[in-house]
Amino acid sequence: MFRRHQWAITLCFWLTAFAGLMLVYGVGQWLPKIMGDLGYATGDALMFSSMLNLGGVVGMLVAGRLADAFGPRRIVVIWFALTAVFVFLLGVHMPTGALYAVLFLAGLLLFSAQTMVYATVGIHHTDADRATALSWVSGMGRFGAVFGPMAGGLLLAAGRADLGFAMFAAAAVFGVVMMTLAGVLIRRHPEAGA
Repeated sequence: MFRRHQWAITLCFWLTAFAGLMLVYGVGQWLPKIMGDLGYATGDALMFSSMLNLGGVVGMLVAGRLADAFGPRRIVVIWFALTAVFVFLLGVHMPTGALYAVLFLAGLLLFSAQTMVYATVGIHHTDADRATALSWVSGMGRFGAVFGPMAGGLLLAAGRADLGFAMFAAAAVFGVVMMTLAGVLIRRHPEAGA
């Protein structure tokens, strides 16, 4: 994981996983509260979370098929870019029907984007180091799983729910940058991969 130029690729994978799990746990944890603070009926909170997770189920099926066809690294970049758009749109007040569509698409993208990070790491590494690489990327990503809910809570405590979805969208953009950089490094140093 750290031989020659591999260390930089490993770091990019770790930071992508950090961004992905920050999104998964941050949005998942704070969605109902942020939506309530933005003026939506708190009685709809369960439906908001359900729609996000329904999108996540569909997203796993769609992303997996596309990753088989085009490669998971490409899907990670596209999915995180689209996640940034749809998560940011959650902070824009809109009719309830449009909101459910945006929630579904945000869920479709954000959960499966993180899963495709694992697929990317898996195909990048050899049989000899694949399990170790996947364990490390999963472990490092867990820091994002802690940071996302914490950062969301700090924003809410400061009365800035309006910045919540923008912060999570920025995490998705960071994931795009890190996985794109990983791709550049892999192309520049093909000997670093499997």
